[in-house]
Amino acid sequence: MEIEEKKLREFFDELNHDFNCPICRNNKTIILTTVKELPCAIDTGVGMEPLISVVCKNCGYTWYFNAKTAGLLDEAEKGSDDK
Repeated sequence: MEIEEKKLREFFDELNHDFNCPICRNNKTIILTTVKELPCAIDTGVGMEPLISVVCKNCGYTWYFNAKTAGLLDEAEKGSDDK
């Protein structure tokens, strides 16, 4: 699954946050449009959580943002495990 780059940029622009790497302090990052699904056991048990990655171009440190929580997924993409 992919999220449009425009939609991602709008989300991160609204955060108004500089993505300086906490490891190497570099400010050059890549926002990946491909959603990664990882198993997660938060609140309701084990399920798959859709994550967006932001990667430091210098050292490779990676931040993950939950695409569902951030409102980046359409209703059809959210899955049937939502409550």
